[in-house]
Amino acid sequence: MTEIQPGLLESKDVERLLRLSGRFEQFPENYAATLHARADGNPLFIRELACGSGDMPETIAGMIRVKIDRLDAGDRDLLLIASVHGREFDSAVLSRSLGRNLGDVEERLRALDHVYGLIQFIREEELPDGRFTSRYRFIYDLYRQFCYESLLPAKRNFEFRIPNCEGPQLQTRGN
Repeated sequence: MTEIQPGLLESKDVERLLRLSGRFEQFPENYAATLHARADGNPLFIRELACGSGDMPETIAGMIRVKIDRLDAGDRDLLLIASVHGREFDSAVLSRSLGRNLGDVEERLRALDHVYGLIQFIREEELPDGRFTSRYRFIYDLYRQFCYESLLPAKRNFEFRIPNCEGPQLQTRGN
């Protein structure tokens, strides 16, 4: 199977698409910008979101589900817990929250980036205690949203999933 990565659209391109659809006037002001932000410029997501009711359309959820279902259970758990952090997340926090070795977590995150294209490495950071961690982000926020909505409500309360964590390096909300 070959995966095709279409180029991302800019906000002005989304507005032009909405105008060409003949339904531009029915959308609220700034809808093109909102749609662009929600879809991260992905033309396939933009089309489906523009035709939808405001929730994630089943066509997008189904496509994401297929990608996530290809993963083994450990990698799925990484993404599901990472989704609680927000769009960006930290490998050291994931490691502690899952009780897994940091090196193993970073190895799996690297595979989720390079092999599966679900997340993207941002940078390496040094923590106050001298350890290093890697920052990642979900390629599309719709991937994060799908993972987050797949969690049971009790697991969404991330503060209860990190034992004995203190300090600013472990703040996980608000990305």
